[in-house]
Amino acid sequence: MRNENVKSVKTLSLGIILLGLLILISCSENDMTQSNSIDKDSIEISESSNSKTSNSPIKQNETNVILERISNAIKGGYSYEGDLFMNMIVTYGEYTQELPLNMKGDVSPNGNDFSGIVDMTGDGTALINVRIVSDKIYLNTNGSVVWEEIPEGQKIISPPGLTTTVIENLLAPEYVGTTIKNDQDAGYITGAVSPSYLGDLVDILKDSNGNVGVDIYIDPITSHIISLTLTGSVKAGPQVQSPTGEDVYIEVNLSLDASNFGKAVSVGIPQLPPKPSEIQSSQPPVMIIDQNKDYSAKIFMYGGGVMVIDLLEKKAPITVNNFVHLAEKEFYNGVTFHRVIPGFMAQTGDPTGTGSGGPGYEFQNEFHVDARHDSEGVVSMANAGIQNGKATNGSQFFITYEAASRLDGLNEDDSKKDCTVSGTSCHSVFGKVTQGMDVLRGLAVPSQGMTPDVIDKILIYSE
Repeated sequence: MRNENVKSVKTLSLGIILLGLLILISCSENDMTQSNSIDKDSIEISESSNSKTSNSPIKQNETNVILERISNAIKGGYSYEGDLFMNMIVTYGEYTQELPLNMKGDVSPNGNDFSGIVDMTGDGTALINVRIVSDKIYLNTNGSVVWEEIPEGQKIISPPGLTTTVIENLLAPEYVGTTIKNDQDAGYITGAVSPSYLGDLVDILKDSNGNVGVDIYIDPITSHIISLTLTGSVKAGPQVQSPTGEDVYIEVNLSLDASNFGKAVSVGIPQLPPKPSEIQSSQPPVMIIDQNKDYSAKIFMYGGGVMVIDLLEKKAPITVNNFVHLAEKEFYNGVTFHRVIPGFMAQTGDPTGTGSGGPGYEFQNEFHVDARHDSEGVVSMANAGIQNGKATNGSQFFITYEAASRLDGLNEDDSKKDCTVSGTSCHSVFGKVTQGMDVLRGLAVPSQGMTPDVIDKILIYSE
């Protein structure tokens, strides 16, 4: 129940924001709707962006002046409410798939920091909270107390990021004149932008070919952007591939409306859970427990909730000793429940959160006729089976939601299983939850796009 046997998923909903498509590769035809094919030999900017009113030097100078004012306003910073809508319509052959996203929130007075919420589906069922502070990105599933800091170098689309990217990389800009937008007077500018620049914010557009038409509406007095739209069709880059091998085309639909300029906005770094330990060792710990004592553990969850475990030091002394050693070294602090399967079990103990991490060493299995997966709340070691003739226990463990006798290392007649047979489950039971099953049942399910719950600390008690 680790490594080769387990693949964990970390916050699925972020895939569309951070990784773009790649879901397309594995989609079946039943998951898509048929649509008209687009002209794959003609990739142009939108019609509105091609409508030129004048190419005179005077007109170009006017455009340059206005763009400079917009740039200065962005650099100077201003706060506002932003409502960003994105829908990428991906097409290959006769099939199409829509990737919608709606982001609403506040931009701080510095013009860069942002706090908002992302709706991945449009129906409010997949919401993610977002904060961007000094170019660092923090996310959490709506309703969760756990915030995650996204690894450095990864980006997401946001109102301030979009406006800066478009203005800095605008092609063939033209000031058209004044109009009415969002019930107010507005200056109107058209142009285009290469999707490769947008690829820094939306990974599905990375290395794509074509131009995306841009329409910009500004406040004529403050030069604040009050509305921004991007439309066009582009050919996807090489990292976006269809299952049929056909070229993939993306219809880009992006819009941003800004309002309530100058509002009081303060965006702070959210409180983060402890970071997992980087402690590694080449050898299992020496025996430190006293088998004449009775051991128990309390798992304190970040944000609240405690699970109490009676440790089976007489039935599984080696396994309990390993658990006690790691807990006292604070190895489990900040570690997530990376794999939660309601009705089966919840798994934790991997500092990498991937399902393949451990303490750097492995140790033997340990089975007892009176320590079985015979009820809910059984605490047992996760492993990757027998590898090269040796057991693969490390730091990962799981807690059952119900009986699962198939995981026992012993047969029903108490004889030993042949754990060397591929696909045979043999797991060492070393504890039982005596309090806090409600906490276990309430754990977030990462495979459903939820932010994984985090262990704050594990304390060991003996008497």
